[in-house]
Amino acid sequence: MGKEISLKKIKQDQALNSALKNGIIGVFVYGILALLNNSVDTAVIKGIVFGIIIFFLRLLIGKLSWNKSKKKSKLKKYDELNELGFIFNDNLYFEGVFRAFLIRIIPYSMKKNNRLTEYDVIQVFYQSKSKKADDKDEPEIIKYYLGELLFYDKCVCFVPKDNVNTNFIENLEGIINILSREEYKTIT
Repeated sequence: MGKEISLKKIKQDQALNSALKNGIIGVFVYGILALLNNSVDTAVIKGIVFGIIIFFLRLLIGKLSWNKSKKKSKLKKYDELNELGFIFNDNLYFEGVFRAFLIRIIPYSMKKNNRLTEYDVIQVFYQSKSKKADDKDEPEIIKYYLGELLFYDKCVCFVPKDNVNTNFIENLEGIINILSREEYKTIT
C-alpha cells in the first residue's frame, strides 16, 4: 500500500500553489511597471513587496480562479469515499474494504477531440467460484442492470454511467450484490 494522502492536504496544496504563482507573477508585473518610473533597485524592492502582498492576499481570500466550483465539485464527490474509510494513496487511487470486498476506485482522464473527459473506474477484487490452481480467467463483459461489467483475472471493473455526480455507495452495493448472486467470494 502507498502512503496515505488526505483530500484536505490536496486542497491546501492547490491553494498554496495558486497563491505562489500569483505572487511570482505580481513581482514581475509590478517590478516592470515600477521600473518605468524608478531606478532598478527601487523597482525590484517594490516588485518583491507587491508580490508578497499578492501572495498573502491570495492565501487569505482563497481560490479566486474561474474553475473554483469545478474543483470543489470534483473533490466533493470523493468525500463519500472518505466517510466509508477509503484511503487516497500516493499512486492516485482510492482503496478500501466495503462489505469485505477489496475495492479500488481509480480516477482517469482522457483527452478526446481536444476535450478532457474524466471518469472513475471501480475495481472489485474477488475469489473465483472454483479453487482450481490452473483456472485462468478470460476477459468477459457481462451486461447487468448497472451497466457492463468486465470480469478479468479475479477483478471486476465498472465505469459508472454518471461521471459527474457518482453515487459510489449505490454502485458498490450493486456490484457486490451481483458478485454475491453469482457466488463469488471475498479475497481472504
